[in-house]
Amino acid sequence: MTALHAQPAAEPSTSHGPATRTAKVTIPGKGVQCTIICGDNREILPTLPRAHYDLCITSPPYWQQRDYGAAGIGNEDSVDTYLDNLIETAALLLPLMSPTGSIVYNLGDKYVNGNLMLIPYRFALRATNELGLQLINDITWIKQNPTPHQYDRRLTSSTEPFFHFALNR
Repeated sequence: MTALHAQPAAEPSTSHGPATRTAKVTIPGKGVQCTIICGDNREILPTLPRAHYDLCITSPPYWQQRDYGAAGIGNEDSVDTYLDNLIETAALLLPLMSPTGSIVYNLGDKYVNGNLMLIPYRFALRATNELGLQLINDITWIKQNPTPHQYDRRLTSSTEPFFHFALNR
């Protein structure tokens, strides 16, 4: 899921393709109306206005945690392919952002054969190296009620990083 905060300007295009849903939401007490677009980011992002958004907050699907559909991000066979898809989608965000825009990613991690894969940190390194994003903050989300686990060799994972990136323009 990706949320974009727009500058007050032209409305985004409404030609998002057949697998999308849109909803108008008014923020109570603020008089601000937002449009929520649900669908595949790879199809929707190219239809949105360029250099229009100040803030994007996104939390992509975790790798191999749930069945997100055959073509969905999160079902890839390898961590590297998953990261490739995250970077490809992040690259689609860059032209949409205003020159002073920020992108915030919340990513979860995964254990494979008892090894923590460090997926969020791999993504952050690739985003800075390949996309030229500047990593401004690494914010730690402390989960108040983390999902318990059945492993006796490791502690319960109770945090996730939020990476705050700025465009390098």
